[in-house]
Amino acid sequence: MTILCHCELPGEKILLKFCRYLLGVHRHTANDATHGELGQFPLLITILPLATKYWLNVCNSDVDSLVRKAYLSCCTAQSENWTAHLKQMLQIFNLWGIWDNQGFNLKHKTAKLVRSSLESHYESSWLSHINGGTLGNSSPKLRTYKLFKSKFIMEKYLLFNNVPFSKRQEFTKLRVSAHKLRIETDRYIRPKIQPEARLCKLCAACVVEDETHFILHCQSYSSERQELFKNLESFCCINDLDDNNKFIYLMTCDDYEISKMVVNFVNTAITLRKHKLSVTMQPIPAI
Repeated sequence: MTILCHCELPGEKILLKFCRYLLGVHRHTANDATHGELGQFPLLITILPLATKYWLNVCNSDVDSLVRKAYLSCCTAQSENWTAHLKQMLQIFNLWGIWDNQGFNLKHKTAKLVRSSLESHYESSWLSHINGGTLGNSSPKLRTYKLFKSKFIMEKYLLFNNVPFSKRQEFTKLRVSAHKLRIETDRYIRPKIQPEARLCKLCAACVVEDETHFILHCQSYSSERQELFKNLESFCCINDLDDNNKFIYLMTCDDYEISKMVVNFVNTAITLRKHKLSVTMQPIPAI
């Protein structure tokens, strides 16, 4: 990961907390998934272009002004200061020319160039990180997210006003692995339960209860799933898709009607799951 992804500005944690609040997910939700769902760049990408614009104002100030003299003093100082950090930032992102031509840059055009460069760099780093970087070792919490998320943009389903927040929230939780399926909840149990042992308790398949199993295979929601697929047939040949493409289609649909049907199915299935688990956990009365 790069400086943009690792930077811990004081306000960055507040921004992440607010983004998670908007999504309705818990504090353990992966940072990359939180940023990715909303298409929200880190604060540094907003701050650095503003710092560049301020620097250009100083460069174009009167040579006899106090601020210009203070700036020239910072440039010649051996200790680290804001000008050294700005120069380093421009060099890291291959924007040498902006520093070398200081005083001759167009302020607004340069700030836009810096922001565009930073956004492009962050998007590439973000996509590389959710896919595991050069080693291909992505975070376990992003194992599902990387299957269907490939663009750093706000997801359209978040903008559908007629979908209640509580229902949309459950769909978001499923997308970013902030749900209560065993593949996630069992990661916090000690002694540690390996992923392959986090089995579904509601069906006899003896398979891991992950997002794909929940959406496509769990027998406990088979009738609800059949109804969903029947309704989707008027939009696409859902039953002709393999499991991977079927899952991606359901998790990334941009159409309002399709999204509404998928969100309703997810909420119905979650309600059924809670009920069935509560029944199985009830103590057996004494005879």
